[in-house]
Amino acid sequence: MFKFERITELLNVDVPHLFVMFIIFAFLGWMCEEVYCCSIEKKWVYRGMLFGPICPIYGFGGVLIAYALFPLRETWIPLFIASFVLTSVVEYFGSWVLEKVFHMKWWDYSHYKFNINGRVCLLNSSLFGLMGVVAWHFVIPLIYKIIYFEPVQPYFLIIYYVLKVAIAVDLFFTVRHLVNLSTVLAKMKIQHEVHKEEFRKKLEERKAKIVEHWLSRYPKLKSKEYDEMIKKVKEFKNHIKHNKKN
Repeated sequence: MFKFERITELLNVDVPHLFVMFIIFAFLGWMCEEVYCCSIEKKWVYRGMLFGPICPIYGFGGVLIAYALFPLRETWIPLFIASFVLTSVVEYFGSWVLEKVFHMKWWDYSHYKFNINGRVCLLNSSLFGLMGVVAWHFVIPLIYKIIYFEPVQPYFLIIYYVLKVAIAVDLFFTVRHLVNLSTVLAKMKIQHEVHKEEFRKKLEERKAKIVEHWLSRYPKLKSKEYDEMIKKVKEFKNHIKHNKKN
């Protein structure tokens, strides 16, 4: 196991260093998502809700593993089980919150065996459990050494504030983009119900680009309120794709 000095100080990390640790976990999680999804889709798929290369849910999961599972850091099986449970709770809660806030289900594991309401499944939770083991035995010690690298400390607050502002700006534009998505879907629903020809014309003019944007990142995107509209956009995308092949 990769050892490092002053390990007990991990539980007393100050806010700037904790925030940078969160960003590193979020970036590593985004990279894992990219590798996993691109290997399945056989093409480049940009994942994550934010415009930047991070997935915040991995940041939260990583920090929780670092703190909550600190007593299990030198184990293997108990650490795997605890990581399995903890990350499953984080993913389920994250899915539920996003659905409540934006009225959409951003990922769906209903087609996997042993899933709970399509929010978590045995396969992904097992992978996250393994990631928790890898995190504590190899990654967290390395991250701790990076964020406390002595030559960087005089400039660390600058790094912290730059990242903080960057994330704040990214969040602002992401939320605005998501609000626009809901607005576009609402308009599409009205057009489809009242003016079907106009609805088709809007699709052909690519007025639903924002919907296509989120579908490219989250192909399993669902919404109880706008599911029919999302389905129509998917069908139109497949139609365009088929015509290009021919």
